[in-house]
Amino acid sequence: MHVRSLVASLLLLAVALVPCAPLIVAGRPGVGHDHGFHHAHAVSFRQGLAEGVLYPRWAAAMNGGLGAPTFLFHSPLPYYLAAAGAGITGDTNRGFLLAAAALSVFAAASLYRLVRRDAGRPGALVAAAAFSWMPYALLDLYHRFAWAEFTALMWLPFVLLAARRLLECPRPRHALALWLGLAALAASHLATAILCGPFLAAWIGYEALRRRQPRPFFHAAAVTLLAALLLGAFLLPVLLERQLVHLDSIAASRHGQYGRDFLWQDEVAAGFSPDSFKPTVALAAAAQLLALAGAGMALLLRRRMTGGAAFLLAAGLAHLYLCTALSEPVWRVLPALDLFRLPWRTLGVVGLIAAWLLGRAADRVLPPRGRPGPALLCVLVPLLALAGISARQIHDAYPPGTERRRPLRESVPTLDYLPREVPLGHLLELAPYDPGRRLVEARGEVALDWVQWTPHRRRARVTAGAEGATLVLPIFRYPGWTLHLDRSPVALARRNALDLIEFHVPPGRHALTVEHVPTAPRRIGLWITFAAAVLGAAFCLAVRGRPAPPPAPLFAGRRRLLVFGAGAALLVLPVLFPAPYRPPHVVVITAPGLRADHAGFNGYERPTTRNLDFLALFEGVRFRRAYTPVPEAGAAAERLFAASGLLARLAETGYAVGAVLGEDLLRERPALARGFVDATRPDEGRLSGAEVVARASAWVRKHRERPLFLWIHLAEPGGPFVAGPERLFRSPPGRRIDAQAIPEPMRVTDPAGHVLTDLAAYRDLYDEVLVGTDRVIGRFVNDLYRLDLYDRSLIAVAGLSGVDLGDGPQPLTPAGSLHETETAVLLVVKFPGNRYMGSAVDTTPVSVEQLAPTVEEFLRPGGRAPRSRGRVVEGDLPPPEITVRLPDGSAVERVFETFKVRWRGHDAPEVLSWEPGPPWETPLGDDLPAAVEQRVSEIAPPRW
Repeated sequence: MHVRSLVASLLLLAVALVPCAPLIVAGRPGVGHDHGFHHAHAVSFRQGLAEGVLYPRWAAAMNGGLGAPTFLFHSPLPYYLAAAGAGITGDTNRGFLLAAAALSVFAAASLYRLVRRDAGRPGALVAAAAFSWMPYALLDLYHRFAWAEFTALMWLPFVLLAARRLLECPRPRHALALWLGLAALAASHLATAILCGPFLAAWIGYEALRRRQPRPFFHAAAVTLLAALLLGAFLLPVLLERQLVHLDSIAASRHGQYGRDFLWQDEVAAGFSPDSFKPTVALAAAAQLLALAGAGMALLLRRRMTGGAAFLLAAGLAHLYLCTALSEPVWRVLPALDLFRLPWRTLGVVGLIAAWLLGRAADRVLPPRGRPGPALLCVLVPLLALAGISARQIHDAYPPGTERRRPLRESVPTLDYLPREVPLGHLLELAPYDPGRRLVEARGEVALDWVQWTPHRRRARVTAGAEGATLVLPIFRYPGWTLHLDRSPVALARRNALDLIEFHVPPGRHALTVEHVPTAPRRIGLWITFAAAVLGAAFCLAVRGRPAPPPAPLFAGRRRLLVFGAGAALLVLPVLFPAPYRPPHVVVITAPGLRADHAGFNGYERPTTRNLDFLALFEGVRFRRAYTPVPEAGAAAERLFAASGLLARLAETGYAVGAVLGEDLLRERPALARGFVDATRPDEGRLSGAEVVARASAWVRKHRERPLFLWIHLAEPGGPFVAGPERLFRSPPGRRIDAQAIPEPMRVTDPAGHVLTDLAAYRDLYDEVLVGTDRVIGRFVNDLYRLDLYDRSLIAVAGLSGVDLGDGPQPLTPAGSLHETETAVLLVVKFPGNRYMGSAVDTTPVSVEQLAPTVEEFLRPGGRAPRSRGRVVEGDLPPPEITVRLPDGSAVERVFETFKVRWRGHDAPEVLSWEPGPPWETPLGDDLPAAVEQRVSEIAPPRW
């Protein structure tokens, strides 16, 4: 008997460590999405512990070294475990690996003990193996590197084991184990604890009813309450200080939109780059569904589908149901859980239930209790499927060249939990800050000598001149930071845009102390935790009770029919309570002269588009091969809005349609003017970008109660280029051209009145104007955010034409030629609910006018971006015709072999018509025959 226990223990250790073996061999995590975040957080947490702070609250390396209150909102237990592992191994990455291996063994042993009470050793080992090979848990560990969620999942078997022992025989040690287990579950990942709460409560209540002994159920309820109070030091600041940071931006992102993350629906439009883990989540769900079905079939064949097994099977299917779009009405009745609504997170519970049932089924089909038969296949096939899918996941986590592509650093400056006082428009202004920088700005005669610089306490000696000095420290003025000069407190007030700590130093020599201390909610939370610890220990010691009788059938006869009827009713809910349709707002921001290769998110070396970079790289979709149908702003706008029929469709659906234009593009375009009756445009000349944005924000405030469509057209960066108050960029002298060769609309003069002939200077001026355009776009997007319209809005930023900066066939020709510099434009789209956020379309050429069918797709209830993949037509459709009409009325027609992008419902060949008309001057001039002979398909691909 002793030998069998030893063999079982060794086998248990082996099956638990097999999934972690690649981690141990590689010595580093896989290519997990969140590895950089958790690595940086773990390093900051270790620094706080090394400082002597038992519960670190401030992550000093975040936000470019300005810090963040990360550990006020992140559950602390995963970082305590990572810090313990790092303390043993001496390295943060190996600390993660050691903690992951220990958690895996702990979870497998807990589930083994849990299933062992119903089955023999073989069945318990099968259950432990199935849980260790659960695809969703390995997805968390290898691909997502959701460290907190993985830690919480590993606590679930222990919580179930402690609850079962408390139900069977109430004893102090059982109550203590459940109390600490529930607290550890919530302290690991609050979202997982909330999503697992209904299952844990239902299972404990069901088992208490089966045993006809409700007293242990009330013990479990009291222990749950005490576990929540034990986390007062963590939960109370989360509840009371969440409004101090931009935490609601998480709810507004895709991670807070549960309706965008249901499984087994076409969420990703073809042509976009989907999240690499999304198909793997669906595959994990399919494998765990197979495991549930196989275990249920094996138990039915062996006639062992008892009450407990039937309840587990129903719970597993219910959690799978919650992953699908059919369950959306159920999710809508939980309005308080906005931050935790990721339906596929319930797959963790599904995997645990599937492993439990597989263990019970294996006990009935494996010797000595069972004999081989058809039921054996129902167990072996799911086990092999789980093992195969998990092996594939592990293999994909270590592709060749991983070390070279994703180097690991000891700290990663990350944007994280920005204080509310910091405008979102300043997000990308944090990039220049360096975690090692200890002073942002000093005004006046001052000398500063730092004596101590730790995450929560900084001390220095400062000497100011006769007139004093002003210092700006690289620390956010977040509640909890205090400043003392010579032990006298200094009041901190908002004095700069980034809300950094800024203060005045009187003349003379002073001792400076900047310290992060607990605020009132944090102190009260600590007292609640201390009181709950004393009360919980006393309660657990007082728990007594008689052993519960054997469980009896609970659902039989009419009760069983009632349960099946309730389950069937869930499938009818989507029909009875359909999701309310809220039409999205649509904002299209256009400008002439927006070249794609001068955008930072396309690899441009200058910081010209900080706000658009954030919108493209984090919030939306960037199209890196976007072209304008007509390289002239007015004609392109007419193609986009009027010729597509988009405006008529908007009028049918009750949209408030408006336009705010920096230059009058509606003049001499009656079709476009009829669609934008409510249009603000200049009487003559141009409006500045700031004035356009101010008028656009006022229009949005006026019509915000209705679904709105707003077209914002900026006059910049179309030429001529006007230098700002300060020169942002200065290039070495470049190629010079004759002043007479520069068209009149493009000429720029210096202060002396001479025409600039240096092409490098024109490039610098264009980049400066582009910076200004990017700033006003960011200002308007921030206004949408403040008005709570950002999440529901489709925001598109598109160039209606490019501009030649001396790199075209003719230097500085105005927009309208057929060269790449005028046809390749910038295009960024942020979809409602931040769907497809961070995606890119790199290879497929896309026309700007494809915005019209994309918008129309979202006007319908349940609309989404087109499903058919945009592609280049190669001979299967007649090539489009391009008609170039000259001012004198003559026309030159030529068939070009150009790209043609097809979307669903838009497969007909189109005629590209370019009719500038008077007073437009053709940019082609005498070179028209040569330009017409040039094939557009031979344009070199973009260089970025």
